[in-house]
Amino acid sequence: MLPDYISGTQSWEQIVKMTELRERDMRIELLKGRSIKHIDRAAKTVTGEEEHTHPYSCYRLS
Repeated sequence: MLPDYISGTQSWEQIVKMTELRERDMRIELLKGRSIKHIDRAAKTVTGEEEHTHPYSCYRLS
């Protein structure tokens, strides 16, 4: 969907699927506007630009 946004076919609001209400309902915390420096898949952690490490888990949404 990113090509549609870049080409102007769709607006950002049209391609974003995770709303703040859905985040709360699913108990998800999205850290927006931050860069990732490292992903450790074995430990399931992400290290951000501020050098803080955050755990993550993966779920399949239907």
